[in-house]
Amino acid sequence: MTAANRREAETEDDAADKSGPRRMLSEKQVLEIIPVGRTTLYRMEKAGRFPRSTYISPNRRVWFEDEIVAWQKRRLTNSTRAGDEAKVGAILLQTDKEHHVRSYRRKLVTAGIGKAAYRGGA
Repeated sequence: MTAANRREAETEDDAADKSGPRRMLSEKQVLEIIPVGRTTLYRMEKAGRFPRSTYISPNRRVWFEDEIVAWQKRRLTNSTRAGDEAKVGAILLQTDKEHHVRSYRRKLVTAGIGKAAYRGGA
C-alpha cells in the first residue's frame, strides 16, 4: 500500500467517525473531566468560555464530547505561559467574590439596612 493510499484510507476512517453519532456527556461526566464545580461550569458556559449544553428532553442536559475535547485543546494551545492558568483562576475567584459581595449588598438593602451598613458608616 502506498503512502497516498494510506492517507486516503485514514481520511475515509476519519470521515466515517464524524458521520457516526456524537457521544453525549451528562453533567456528572463533564464534571469528572473538567475540574471545576457545577456553578463555575454554568457560569463559564453562560459567559461563552465553555461549550453550550443541549437539552435532549425537558430535564436532560448534555454536552457533546467532541466539543469538550476541542475546548480542552484550545485551552492548551492558548496557554502560552504556566502562569496563565493561575491568572484565569484568580480572575474567576475575583468574579465569584464580586458576585457574593453584590448579593450581600442587595440583601442588606432589601432588609432595610441601607448602604451605610456595608460601607462601615452609621
